[in-house]
Amino acid sequence: MLRIAIIGAGPIGLEAALLARQLGHDVHVFEKGRVAENILDWGHVRLFSPFGMNSSEWGRGALAKAHGNDSLPRADELLTGREFAERYLIPLRNLPSLQGCIRSFSEVLAISRQHFGKTERIGNVSRFESPFRILVR
Repeated sequence: MLRIAIIGAGPIGLEAALLARQLGHDVHVFEKGRVAENILDWGHVRLFSPFGMNSSEWGRGALAKAHGNDSLPRADELLTGREFAERYLIPLRNLPSLQGCIRSFSEVLAISRQHFGKTERIGNVSRFESPFRILVR
């Protein structure tokens, strides 16, 4: 089992967390604000690509399993940012498999290897084996 840190709880962050949790990994998602906050900021804008292109098979599958296929937008549907957040991202956040791993209002200030600066021992196995440290406010 891997320990995985994901920065941002937007579409990619949530879907990556969902897949990693389904694979049995220990996942922590750090989000500076609320889940999908950036998308909600431009929620009035209609996406130019259909829902099927803006969502993953495993994300749709997890929501269909939890709530039924009728809860999902059609694959060809063009959603607004708000609709995408309310009908897909927030339901993803609420899935039991993601409970306890999303840390909202947690700003990541820095990420580094425990014992190395950013230019030290590049390509060396000792750098690879050194854990990451994440500074969160």
